[in-house]
Amino acid sequence: MKPHIIGDIVRLKRGWTPMVVLGVTDYGTVQAAYCHYEYNPVTKEYYHNPAYFSDYCRPQNGFVKWDGAPLKFKVYTPMILRYKTRPGHEFFAGELVSHTNNKTVVIRLDNNQGFKEFDVNDVVQDVPYTFAVKVPGSNHNTYRCHYTLAPGVSVEIGDALLSNSGNVYIVTAVNTNNHSPKAQFSGKRLITKEL
Repeated sequence: MKPHIIGDIVRLKRGWTPMVVLGVTDYGTVQAAYCHYEYNPVTKEYYHNPAYFSDYCRPQNGFVKWDGAPLKFKVYTPMILRYKTRPGHEFFAGELVSHTNNKTVVIRLDNNQGFKEFDVNDVVQDVPYTFAVKVPGSNHNTYRCHYTLAPGVSVEIGDALLSNSGNVYIVTAVNTNNHSPKAQFSGKRLITKEL
């Protein structure tokens, strides 16, 4: 059985109501809260204090993956954070499963290598290189987004870019460490000349 992680929709092994996993303790105990009430939704605060907001704390095998009807509303789940080991340590990377206490984190390793516990000082967030752009024009146009770049490519603040879909952007910031970029930018840099 694949272990449950934060954000999974589950039910009690002998239950019939959907729940969301808020946390996993250092002993592997799953902390989950009911998530079937649209008028009382699960919020970000639930994940910051799972011991307080959880309705049930049981071992991993006390829950099963939700197999009922699809939920009629979206349940808030936190963004998946990626971590990697710091330089000078054997390289590992993967998704954060939980903070087991103030000094360790559990990471689900890439390539199905299982789970591993790390001291928080031995890992850093694995965030892709991103840059921010905006659409040029009037001050009323506020569309902005973040992109990643292909390896070996760089941009600078003020660069004008033309995407393959025909949109023009101005680079407003580089190395933004954005966790949810739109995509890898594909297009061309525009060279401008005075007339």
